[in-house]
Amino acid sequence: MTGILGSGFGIYGYLPAILQKEDYVFLHIKSKEFFYSRVELIHFSNKIIFISDIDKLLGKVTALVICYPPKLQFEFVLKSFEYKNIKYLFLEKPLSFDPDSSIYLLEKLKISNIKYSINYIFLKTNWFDLINKNESNEVRYSLKWNFKSEHFKSNKISWKKNTSDGGGVVRFYGIHIIAILVHLNYNEINFSIVKGISIEDLHIWEAEFYNPKSKSIFSIKINTKSEIQEFSITSIKEKKQFILINESTPFGSLFNIANSIDTRALLLEKYMNEFYSTQNYNDLEQFYQRVNLFWKKIEIESQFSSII
Repeated sequence: MTGILGSGFGIYGYLPAILQKEDYVFLHIKSKEFFYSRVELIHFSNKIIFISDIDKLLGKVTALVICYPPKLQFEFVLKSFEYKNIKYLFLEKPLSFDPDSSIYLLEKLKISNIKYSINYIFLKTNWFDLINKNESNEVRYSLKWNFKSEHFKSNKISWKKNTSDGGGVVRFYGIHIIAILVHLNYNEINFSIVKGISIEDLHIWEAEFYNPKSKSIFSIKINTKSEIQEFSITSIKEKKQFILINESTPFGSLFNIANSIDTRALLLEKYMNEFYSTQNYNDLEQFYQRVNLFWKKIEIESQFSSII
């Protein structure tokens, strides 16, 4: 039995993914309005059990998806330890609002009896599989990710914009790329520059990383306030260039035409199934620790450049 805390991605992402395998899902009553606002999900309405009290929801489920902002996720991870029935946690990135609090939370999770997973969903994409399977020596990768975040489009106040809340170009968006770099062993930082109005409001990240084993380079340029919408990765080896992905988003089209379900839900289904069936849980825990430590190192070494 799985419950979801939070609306947004918890509803249009996780809910359809869970209901591919389970007969029903528990939601808090506060998510009801958002659920019914998503027309493409209405056919799932007979599989939703709304619970008016969060404590009652937590007391019923064996698996819990937390789709709250990082500071609130931090609180509810600790709260979940009080419920012996909860055996699995599916958590969003960033794990918490900064590297140190994330590392602290990982330590607490390790001594709990709960198995957990963090949704670094880029690791489940076809283009990442292509890089991972064909990683070779002396390759130069170049990643460009340009788009305009919803909070910039609407000029709304949002935690996703504020660094101290776990938002901003590195903590909320770049963490996906950090997970990729760690997985591929790009553990040396050639340079890292963050740009924005202030440290609290960062929207550009430019960096270059080095893999000492393969002698390869991975450069990134992310702009979350761009008028252009693109996600591309190219590789150059022996003066030959290959295009690994060139789409408007990291997920191609955001909707599957056949059933109007967000493409990310299909990746989440894969992610959750792999987690439940994993035989290498200790390796997974170590990976999450490595991601957080490298995130901390990147933030320490990043240089700030003001854009006014």
